[in-house]
Amino acid sequence: MELEGGSGGIQPSSAPAEEGGFRKAAREGGGAEKGDADGSRHSRGSRAGILMTCRGNEYTQQYTQQATQSQLLLEDEATRFSDRREVAPPEPPQSWGKLIPSSPSLSQLDLDVRPPVRPLLPATLSFLELPLSPGDCFNSYALGRSKSCDVTFGKPDKRDPNAWVHTLVSNSHCRVYCMLAPLGDSNSGEHTMEVYVEDSSQNGTVVNRSTKLRRGERRLLNTGDEIGLVNESSLAKVPPEERRAVMSNYEFTFINVWQQAARAVPRPMPLQPLQNNLAPAAGAKPSPAPKAATAQPAPPPP
Repeated sequence: MELEGGSGGIQPSSAPAEEGGFRKAAREGGGAEKGDADGSRHSRGSRAGILMTCRGNEYTQQYTQQATQSQLLLEDEATRFSDRREVAPPEPPQSWGKLIPSSPSLSQLDLDVRPPVRPLLPATLSFLELPLSPGDCFNSYALGRSKSCDVTFGKPDKRDPNAWVHTLVSNSHCRVYCMLAPLGDSNSGEHTMEVYVEDSSQNGTVVNRSTKLRRGERRLLNTGDEIGLVNESSLAKVPPEERRAVMSNYEFTFINVWQQAARAVPRPMPLQPLQNNLAPAAGAKPSPAPKAATAQPAPPPP
């Protein structure tokens, strides 16, 4: 109960009202502080969520970059591997032999694979990727003065005192060819290639400066053999000191490239029967020799 009085009396106090206002303000202030605390916690949570989201995005971005780089490396490697397989240049055709001239003025002749001109029988096998039958003549090369030959000898200078040697070479002087023959080893049913030189001239073909072939005769060639189209006995008019140079214009050295490659390939060694070389032990009796089988008479017919 509040009392009212004069100037000296007790005047009504407004403290409760002020106190109520203070309390209200305090309550409002407390609510504000609580709201600020809640807001700060909410902001900290938001910042933590943003930080986690950023870190998650960073990890995801790094993983995506690593996966993309790995995929690009795999694709690049696969592309390079496919390029190596598909863009590889084809192998050049291999020659089976060579004719190397003795004179430096002539060029080397590479003997490539050629099919048989007149097959004897229908082809029964494949050799050097050619359909052949045993006895076929293939890889034939002609030497002579004719322009149709594979090795042609042009006319020399008329002012050369030894120009007449050119007339000793026939239009079709000789030829080098191959024949398919069975391999010497009977255990392997393979075939091998034999190379021959055959003369078709009037003056003959000389092999290794010692063997003279007449028309229709042939000689087996090996690596290092020399083929001469001019015989030294026909050069009586040429000075002795000039004969070697004149003959070199008509000489070739044969190289069997196929034979060298075939020898480089290792072949399995044939199996040999085992032999018992062990000596019998001391005091051991030698094993008796097996008895020879005797023929038994046939039973009488019933």
